[in-house]
Amino acid sequence: MPRASATFYNAAKGIDRTTTFFMNEFNTIEDNRDPLSTPSKHIAKLKQIQSFPGNNNLKQEIGLESHFRNAPDLAYVRSSIDTLASTGFPIWITELDIASALGQQVIKKFKRQKYT
Repeated sequence: MPRASATFYNAAKGIDRTTTFFMNEFNTIEDNRDPLSTPSKHIAKLKQIQSFPGNNNLKQEIGLESHFRNAPDLAYVRSSIDTLASTGFPIWITELDIASALGQQVIKKFKRQKYT
């Protein structure tokens, strides 16, 4: 099991115990066809980081980069965010861009869903 992330989080915690740690990933909510970036894999990585010796009390939050090149599957977006919310960690949309070619109606509809 790779431990680089857990080791780096642990080292940062040693420097500043008050820091909030984000795992900021892309493609977690954008596309259900990417088997490497699913919400369950995101959660598994969070648990791996927490299980590293000394990391059990990290103040963690979830960051989601959101780059939509295709029309968003809003049901998948909602389901993904609900799955991630099961961790109890706050979730932040750290980046949001929607291809302008999708049109303003799609963009407005998506933004309404994203912030509810």
